Amino acid sequence: MNKRLLILLLILGSINAAFAQDDFAPVKNLEAVVGELKLGTSNIQTIRSAFTQKKYLSFLEDEVISEGRFLYQKPDQVKWEYLSPSAYQIICDAHQMLINDGVKTQKFEGEQNKWFSYMNDMMTAFVTGEVFKMQETFDVAFYENEGRIKIVLNPRNAMMKDYLTDIWLFFDKKNHYVTELKLMEAGGDYTNILFKNQIYNSELEAESFSMD
Repeated sequence: MNKRLLILLLILGSINAAFAQDDFAPVKNLEAVVGELKLGTSNIQTIRSAFTQKKYLSFLEDEVISEGRFLYQKPDQVKWEYLSPSAYQIICDAHQMLINDGVKTQKFEGEQNKWFSYMNDMMTAFVTGEVFKMQETFDVAFYENEGRIKIVLNPRNAMMKDYLTDIWLFFDKKNHYVTELKLMEAGGDYTNILFKNQIYNSELEAESFSMD
């Protein structure tokens, strides 16, 4: 498969949140927390959210900041639409993936799409909070502070380990929304995605998942 596109998917979508992660401690009542998260995410049908993505690259002095919007419709329709600093769209479901870089649209399907379908499933599980479906793929640990729950996932897949060392997911304790996703790469670079203005279970038009 095209490794550049795999890397692109792995670093998708971002705000740093001032690295307040230091105040997290292991979850005390794991059964209760997992039960609440499962209940909170089980009824998700659609998600509409803005996002800010920060990409840290060791060879750049400043972080690369992007803005966009994210759409999800159950069971597997996902759209990442980058609006700034440049327009870029990624749309995928179980059957195909479309990538529009502003110049041309690439389409991947069938055998070629198997890896992308897997990556789509993984990213969907992250943003909907259904990480419990990924426990055969990751070692999972749970942490909490006063307002948020942090789930740390360590990949077991050898190919994925070449790119990622850890994945951090942050949930708001009040509404169980995924508020932040952080992807840490093997070389020390990272991508941080902050979801904001989330709207859950609103009606999404079919054309929402087409290329503009």
